[in-house]
Amino acid sequence: MFENLHIVEIMSDVPDDILFLQYLSKYATPPRPLRDRADPFSELDDGQFHERFRLTKLSTLLLLTKIESSLEYSSDRNNALPPMLQLVIALRYYATGCFQLVVADLTNVHKSTVCRAIHKVSRAIASLRAQYISFPENNDERMQMMREFYAIAQFPGVLGTVDCTHIPIISAEIYRNRKGYFSLNVQTVSNARLMITDIVARWYGSAHDVTIFNNCSLRAKFETGQIPSGHLLGDNGYGIKPYLLTPLLNPASEPEKRFNRCHTSTRNTVERQYGIWKRRFPALKLGMRVDVDNALPIVVATAVLHNMALGAGEAVPPDDTELQQMLAAQRSSRPTYRIYEDVPDDVIVPTHRTADTGPRSGHQTRERIIREYFHWYMSLLVKS
Repeated sequence: MFENLHIVEIMSDVPDDILFLQYLSKYATPPRPLRDRADPFSELDDGQFHERFRLTKLSTLLLLTKIESSLEYSSDRNNALPPMLQLVIALRYYATGCFQLVVADLTNVHKSTVCRAIHKVSRAIASLRAQYISFPENNDERMQMMREFYAIAQFPGVLGTVDCTHIPIISAEIYRNRKGYFSLNVQTVSNARLMITDIVARWYGSAHDVTIFNNCSLRAKFETGQIPSGHLLGDNGYGIKPYLLTPLLNPASEPEKRFNRCHTSTRNTVERQYGIWKRRFPALKLGMRVDVDNALPIVVATAVLHNMALGAGEAVPPDDTELQQMLAAQRSSRPTYRIYEDVPDDVIVPTHRTADTGPRSGHQTRERIIREYFHWYMSLLVKS
């Protein structure tokens, strides 16, 4: 008790202003410095900007006009971020997959500001999904899609190629995939130009590809006859359906082998689409250190930007040179085909899908296509 009184007497000898300063130095929040923010859009030329943000300045301006109203603040209080800087921050994050603190240092803003900007911009871009990601709905669009796929490897009636890819995230155990890390299992459908025509980005990494497809709206459209003609191509991880064809596990005859070769060459579009998508936006490959609820809009936003960039004819991100040389050598070694001006249009574009029914309906459809289309396939080869 006497010791406490002694301490009080000593403290009473210290001037009040010194005590106040000591309190401020220990507890008060230091003032936040107002820094001059970076302006990469104005400071970099178009080549440098494209290299760092994966979109040209022209595409960035076009994108900004579509989402600017969603990014504007009601006032300029507290030195609010302009919409262009918010967009640039998000693009830099997609293009690097780095820590948000790194993006904050590059743009001279606070880390929490970067976090808010990324998620705000991602939701704004994802809202454009209906404009840039759409599966062919009417007959003219479906026929054009079939013609484009037929030009790849002469496989008839293809509307798209489907597959799933894992995008690393930080999450709970249910998101651990078969490879051992946490991820989202994202399903996409690719067209012949490597654009995404359908995307499902809500499933945890432990979900099987078949589960995702069986619960997607695209399958329901095929099942209910809203898409009366054509089919998708998938790998053997999917169950075969009249509208989803998979390769034969043990092809025996020459027509069956031709079917598998053409199926593989055509289905390769979805694999290439994933490669370009992830090369353009490495955050999808390196992983995103955000909550699941925030990761989903980022995935859809990058899919929108992928289609936007391909539609604008922008350069594909750099690829492995040796891999490209190997693929070019493989393409040059394939047999050449006559251009299909002599092939009837109903061969390239079957107008209606045969109503195969029963538990083997998918197998019946595949057998019918092999019988009707691949027995005469060799007649298209140009004899050297």
